[in-house]
Amino acid sequence: VKDLKNRVAIVTGSSSGVGAATSRLLASFGCHVVINYNTNEKGANAVAGDCTAQGAEAIVIKGNVAEDNDCVA
Repeated sequence: VKDLKNRVAIVTGSSSGVGAATSRLLASFGCHVVINYNTNEKGANAVAGDCTAQGAEAIVIKGNVAEDNDCVA
């Protein structure tokens, strides 16, 4: 795996399932993670806690990536 320490990954749909597992794995490699969710805030916050417990920075962002207005900075 390429060195991911201090890189930032945006993982969509990361409040559960494959997205959550991906966020946790990236955090284990030292990557900071942006955790995106649409409806499962509790799950997203739990994943963020798991990531920060591994020493990564994690932020939680609500938004539906299928909606243009939710993706505007």
